Amino acid sequence: MKKVIVVLITFLLVFISCDDLEEDNESNNNTTLQISNQSSKELDQVVFQSVLFMKENADVIGTWKGVSSTRQLTLNINENSWAGSEASSTSLTIITTTSQGSWTRNGNTLVFQGKNWQYATATISENILTVNLDFPSGMYSCTSDNLQKSIKFGTSVTKQIAAGGGYIFFKVNSVDYYTNEFVVIEANEKAVFSFTNNTLVVEVNNPSEPIKLGDI
Repeated sequence: MKKVIVVLITFLLVFISCDDLEEDNESNNNTTLQISNQSSKELDQVVFQSVLFMKENADVIGTWKGVSSTRQLTLNINENSWAGSEASSTSLTIITTTSQGSWTRNGNTLVFQGKNWQYATATISENILTVNLDFPSGMYSCTSDNLQKSIKFGTSVTKQIAAGGGYIFFKVNSVDYYTNEFVVIEANEKAVFSFTNNTLVVEVNNPSEPIKLGDI
C-alpha cells in the first residue's frame, strides 16, 4: 500500500512539474516586444537581449552583386520589387537595359518576374543567394553588400523574446548607442517600446551624458 502511495505521489509531482513547464513555455512563447520608430532617425541593427529586430525578408532586401565567367550581375531588391542590370566583367558597360519586376518568397525560395528577364528563380542559404536566370548567360551566385536591417520612421518590428530586462542597442550613422532606460519585459507580455526624438540614449564609446535621439 505504501508503495502505491509513493508511486501516486511521484506521478503527481511529475505531472505538476510538466504542467508548470508547459505554462513557462507558453509564457515565453507569448512574450513579445514591438520596437516602433517614431523618431526622425533611421535605426540600424537594433538589438535587445541578443535578438536582432529586423523585419521579415530583411535578409533578402538590399543590393546583391555577383559575377559569372563573362558577366557581372547587380540586383537591387526592394520591398515588393527588384531591378537588375547585367554588365561586362571587364569594362562594366551595361549590355542590357535595366530589368525590373516583382518578386515573391516561399521559405528560402525566391521567384523573380520581370519585363526583360521574364522568369528567374533563386534560393538563399545564410547570405548566399544563387540566382538561376532564364537568360543565355546562365547562373549567378550573389552575395549582398547592403542588406536592409534598419527600422525606418513610422515602422515597427515585433519579435518573440524571453522575459527579462536589458538595454536596447542600435546604430545611427554607424555610431553605436543604447537606451538610457533599462527595459523590463514581463512574462506573457506584449510590450511596445517607441523611439521618439525625445528618447534619451547613450553613446557606447562616450557614455558620459545621455542625449536626446533627435539631437544626434
